[in-house]
Amino acid sequence: MTTTGSPTTAPTPVGREMFIKEGAVSYVKATIAMKEFARIVQVECEEVALNLLYDINFKMGTELTEESLSPYPQAGKLVDPNDPWLCVRFSVKDFGYMYLGLYWELLRDGSYELHAVATFEFSKKELYECARDKFQGVSSMIDGFPYGAAGNCLTLSEPIPTEQAASFPLIVDEVFSRFLEEWKRIGGLNGLKSPPNPYSPTASS
Repeated sequence: MTTTGSPTTAPTPVGREMFIKEGAVSYVKATIAMKEFARIVQVECEEVALNLLYDINFKMGTELTEESLSPYPQAGKLVDPNDPWLCVRFSVKDFGYMYLGLYWELLRDGSYELHAVATFEFSKKELYECARDKFQGVSSMIDGFPYGAAGNCLTLSEPIPTEQAASFPLIVDEVFSRFLEEWKRIGGLNGLKSPPNPYSPTASS
């Protein structure tokens, strides 16, 4: 995914000693906890994805299987704090990747807002532009979050309040189901394919 910029800052000299002492005590336990959190999120997102596999193929015009699905980032790796996605994704031949899961948006005040996301990341700019143009005519729900014009992503997202965070699988399911309905409205990925040129040398007679 596209990096959005680093939100991290080094501790001040005054705070360095306290920072190092705290890290010496908690670093390993914190790393274990973060990896376990990521594992739980990705396992539960995988369950959502597989439960929706029939709908995905029907509405997107794909032939995806369980083997098309993988964790993002790779299982056991920590989330990139500069681009904090915690998802699973389908590899879609000739088109790119389709993600569902969580994303933390960095707000102007330095805090983060958790989102349930359903995202398609296109392998080619022209595919992204074609899909973007089609959605502009039928849907105001799909946008370029979180990268805008700088990326090749189209996303449907919904903020998750902290008090509802434990229910994230239900929210991800709802968001991804709406995402698929919007794709169905433009004909799925088949809607991005140009009709054959009758004058092309490869066109059938």
